[in-house]
Amino acid sequence: MTALGGRDVAAAAQAAGFVGDEIRRAQVIAYAATRWEDHYQSEVPGVPALTQWGLFATNPNYYDPANPRALFDPITSAKDAYRYWQAAGGTWDWHPVVRVADGALVRGAWHTIEQGRLWGSKASDHTTHLVALGHPGGPLPPRLPDGTYIGGIARG
Repeated sequence: MTALGGRDVAAAAQAAGFVGDEIRRAQVIAYAATRWEDHYQSEVPGVPALTQWGLFATNPNYYDPANPRALFDPITSAKDAYRYWQAAGGTWDWHPVVRVADGALVRGAWHTIEQGRLWGSKASDHTTHLVALGHPGGPLPPRLPDGTYIGGIARG
């Protein structure tokens, strides 16, 4: 597994079609889901619907069963996430990390990225910041810088 940096994740999101603030939202979702690990894998034996692979932790069973390892490519993973994002009307409400604990994972990811100033980090910086930060704890900001909510929280 490779821990990518903020620049890498932003570049993958942009290559997939995300623009503007959605690139930063994509960074937050990917961080909440995988801590920016490009070869992330989570599987529950006997429950294929809960299988998640790649940077954006999407389900390889719904991507391309003949070539599921393609999701380990960050741009391919971002394109798969973009496909779901478009189908959900340009929202992230489809993603499992958004649905957990009323968006707490997403808010935690935002806080960690912001505290570590990881938005424009290089891959080599990412691991250093994670070790230094540990779990951020404390109150988590419920909004992105543009003032909108993301996740399973009410939009305002």
